[in-house]
Amino acid sequence: MADLSTCLPLTRESVIEAHKVIKPLVHLTPVLRSSALSKLASTPQDPTVSGVANPAKPVIRLSFKCENLQRIGAFKARGAFYAVEKLKQEPGWLENGGLQKGVVGFSSGNHAQALALAAKESGMPAYIVMPDIVRPNKVAATKGYGAEVTLCDRFEREAVAAKIVAEKGARLVPPFDHPDIILGQGTAGLEFQEQVKELDAILAPASGGGLLSGVALSCENTGIRVFGVEPEFEGADDIRRGFQTGERITFVKSDTIADGLLGVVGVHTWNLIYTRKLVAAMYAVTEDQILEATRLILERLKVVVEPASAVALAVVLYNEEFRAMVEREAGEAGWDVGIVLSVQLPAGSTKGFANYPHGRIAPAGSRTLYISGTSSRRADGTFDGVTVKADGSLSFSAEEQTTAILKKIEAIIKQATGGTGGLENIIDATIFLVNITGDYAGMNAVWNSFFPDANAAPARTTIEVKALPSPKLIVEIKYISTCPSLSRTSVQEAAHRIKGKLHRTPVLSSSYVDSIASSPQTTAALKGTPWEGQEPSRPRIHILFKCENLQKVGAFKPRGAFNAMLRYLEEQKAQGNDPTDQNSPVRFVTHSSGNHAQGVSLAAKELGYPAHVVMPSISMPGKIAATKDYGATVHFSGPTPPERFVIVDRLMDEPGYRSVFIPPYDHPDTLLGQGTLGLELQEQADELLPGSERLHGIITPCGGGGLLSGVALSCQGTGIKVFGAEPSFEGADDCRRGLLAGHRVEQVRSLTIADGLRTPVGEIPWKIISNTDNVQGVFSVTEDQIRSALELVLQRMKIVIEPSSAVPLAVVLYNEDFRRLIETQCGDSTFNLGLVISGGNVELRRLAELVG
Repeated sequence: MADLSTCLPLTRESVIEAHKVIKPLVHLTPVLRSSALSKLASTPQDPTVSGVANPAKPVIRLSFKCENLQRIGAFKARGAFYAVEKLKQEPGWLENGGLQKGVVGFSSGNHAQALALAAKESGMPAYIVMPDIVRPNKVAATKGYGAEVTLCDRFEREAVAAKIVAEKGARLVPPFDHPDIILGQGTAGLEFQEQVKELDAILAPASGGGLLSGVALSCENTGIRVFGVEPEFEGADDIRRGFQTGERITFVKSDTIADGLLGVVGVHTWNLIYTRKLVAAMYAVTEDQILEATRLILERLKVVVEPASAVALAVVLYNEEFRAMVEREAGEAGWDVGIVLSVQLPAGSTKGFANYPHGRIAPAGSRTLYISGTSSRRADGTFDGVTVKADGSLSFSAEEQTTAILKKIEAIIKQATGGTGGLENIIDATIFLVNITGDYAGMNAVWNSFFPDANAAPARTTIEVKALPSPKLIVEIKYISTCPSLSRTSVQEAAHRIKGKLHRTPVLSSSYVDSIASSPQTTAALKGTPWEGQEPSRPRIHILFKCENLQKVGAFKPRGAFNAMLRYLEEQKAQGNDPTDQNSPVRFVTHSSGNHAQGVSLAAKELGYPAHVVMPSISMPGKIAATKDYGATVHFSGPTPPERFVIVDRLMDEPGYRSVFIPPYDHPDTLLGQGTLGLELQEQADELLPGSERLHGIITPCGGGGLLSGVALSCQGTGIKVFGAEPSFEGADDCRRGLLAGHRVEQVRSLTIADGLRTPVGEIPWKIISNTDNVQGVFSVTEDQIRSALELVLQRMKIVIEPSSAVPLAVVLYNEDFRRLIETQCGDSTFNLGLVISGGNVELRRLAELVG
């Protein structure tokens, strides 16, 4: 590591400087709050449980800094990135070949991955020494970041690291006891203060003390008090005991479940924590208290953390000394207490402890698919592996329950990832056991049958708990996998991925259509609306039509299909799998009545893979023929979604194939692909608009929501407003109604002429659309207004579009709510509006019927 003389002084100002350096390199992790946990923290403990006769009654409001959502899943990334950046700034280091020599670290987990990532992004080699007892997945993760890993006896790590330093001329980056590491990790505390202005105290877990001392530095002279927390089991609370004796304890041997806190406090960290008195006090808790806090975090915050991260909450809830201190010093006003959730379990986080089974995509900026609350519950409420005996008692089978759970997890992953993921993509599994009656062997036998290669198997943590959501369960498994982040960056990545596969569709304009859009409606047109009797609005609108009706297959849909397929193939290759292996051939499966069917068929054909498409038998003959023309095998079903899914399931389960499902809209890969047209439109608007004029907004049709949500993501951070458009006929405006009601409308039964918009908004698009930062509003129009807009485009722009594509223009021309919104936003200026024409696949006979 750099000579200590080159390090910044250990002060709050130095933490601020460190944050400036690493801010572009690490995540600004979110802060979560829970009124339920705050209420629990403010409730006196039960004397019969705690053994405390007169329990304290503190008032505590909790906030949680989620470093488990940091890069590599832990706060360690902060220290590693800062140390590497400082090393690059060291005089003479680059000139003497430092980038070629690289860095050396020793760690059993998070620091190893953090240093490997930081070195990789700086273009230097990383040599990591890990104990030979470390879990294979941590070794694989470290190697995955490009590091060279050396395994050795755990008591020889430092000696082996020193040898590599001497051989390579590389620089050692220690895991915690160095000023640069401390300052980097302290940036978590600095961000916490910026995110929660009213903090009175922060609790952080203590091991080697890097995080705790760094957070303490970040709070120096702010009035925020910092407390350290530890497990007490078998003397793991070495810092707390050191506070009592006044001496640093240099050896800890404990089998605490909070194994992430087994490090011994370092010299530098001890000096900050104890000698400089930056940490007000240390508190410890029992194993049972840590387990209970872990469960509460899972249930209430909807994240799974390893026990080390739950120690702070355990202190707040169960350490009577801490609770009495808060009551005494804060009184009735109470304290706002921040808790740092330091690490994931161990390479992912889990959300969504709700219905069984249940899967969710992570918020923007994360790459995690969360599946939680997964059990062997059947649709009828009974359970696999649970038999009711004649006497009414229950018989349990660990093998049957574990098998059923793993199969359900696999089905959830395939559905959520469009077939691109499976059990092979597990990052980490947590197994909660209760009432297992000693049948660990049965559970383990099933696990090993699903994961026969121990080296390739996911990490697994097994925890015994008091109860599961159902008393009939003996085992419950949480699953963690990866998905792309829902962000503009991911749309840009998708655009790069599909570049060259599709048209850069043109942008057209019409001065005639602009003149109509900029003219007030008649007073008669406002009759029966909330604006009846008022002066019609007079917005000034210039429309840029993005013509996806001129895309391959005549619609935007191939964008999502290509992105989903290409990303799947990339992942297969990255995992060492050959997608061209004919012993287990890849084929793509979907269901659709129209444009998505053709998009999948085209993409599969051009990429050299077969496509199987399930279509309702009542689909338009032209769309069926077009799908077949692109080489797909078409399977007919009944008209309802359940009837489609039966055939899809049969295709997915057919042996001998790697069948990959490409969903029409409700998946990140699909909607990110659709969002690429938003990026194109922004680029084309810059080319077409004169001078300093810019694009002010984009409006798209909204059916399942893949297009609208993808375009919304493409506009994040640009200042461009995004709007959705729907038909109102027979409740087809489910998105608009859902926004008003505050929840997603799950069913639509409408025969609107805009047949491409008869689908309810999907769960993932809804998360994006319902955020007003992404979509500023969704507006609806009548069937007659859609027909009028369709006819106008045909007559004046001379292009063929389908009715769904006419809905946005109908909103611009006839929806007074939308027009007044634009008038308010642009005033006397012209509002430059991008309008997505989503497709042009309509039979001429049908078109003639629509426009008369």
